[in-house]
Amino acid sequence: TNLREVKNQGNIFMLQDDSKFIVGENYNESEALIENAEIYESKEEADKDYLNRCEITKDGEPAKIEDKVKE
Repeated sequence: TNLREVKNQGNIFMLQDDSKFIVGENYNESEALIENAEIYESKEEADKDYLNRCEITKDGEPAKIEDKVKE
C-alpha cells in the first residue's frame, strides 16, 4: 500500500512505501510486481543498490541521481 515510484532507469526501479525502499527490476505497476527486489530501511542503502544496478558511476563511485517527484 502507498507504493510510489521514486526513480527508474530502463528496467531498474526504486519504489517507496511509507517507511521502506524497494529496488528491483521490471516493475509492473498494474500487477504490483517487481523482479529481483531488495528492501531497504534507508534511502542511502537503496540508492547504492539502485546505482550499482544501473551501473552509473562518477570518478569510480556511484553517481548521485535526483529523485523524480510525482504529483
